[in-house]
Amino acid sequence: SDLDKVKEVLLKAAADHPKVMHDPAPAVFFTTFGPSTLDHELRLYVRELRDRSYTVDELNRTIDRLCRENDINIAFN
Repeated sequence: SDLDKVKEVLLKAAADHPKVMHDPAPAVFFTTFGPSTLDHELRLYVRELRDRSYTVDELNRTIDRLCRENDINIAFN
């Protein structure tokens, strides 16, 4: 997948979520070349710890949808 497109999709998902703080801004890191993957990490802050699980669930669902819409393949090992 296009690394810049992956970063754009991840940051869009974070920016559009109401529970994600904008300061400090979310960040995306390309962390590893896996055996058949290009691994990324999305780091972000939520204001309340109790919002964390809900936010992660919603972000994962949004990221899955955005990846499909942008023809980004997610490798499942």
